Amino acid sequence: MQDERKKLIEQHALTDGEGKKIEDEEGNVKLTSPTAFAEDFDELMKQETEVDVHQVDYEKLTKMKDKDGRLIQPSPRELEGLLLLQMLVEPEPEPEPKEEDEG
Repeated sequence: MQDERKKLIEQHALTDGEGKKIEDEEGNVKLTSPTAFAEDFDELMKQETEVDVHQVDYEKLTKMKDKDGRLIQPSPRELEGLLLLQMLVEPEPEPEPKEEDEG
């Protein structure tokens, strides 16, 4: 994504007589047409990309260890992010034992 954005900047960059990009006071590249750049960038953002998402079982996550052997303890914010991205499988409730008829 970052490479594609850089290509768009190169394509829309305002250049001087020597072909060098012109920058503002903060070092940002000036664009020949910010509107045209924004339209092209919007098109780039609309492109769908396939991502291989692996889901992790919550129980397994709570037992995972880092490379130093310490238990991984995700923060509530990290857990929320995993849930929002549908990367965390919530544990299924255990079925209640059935009562046998005595009659």
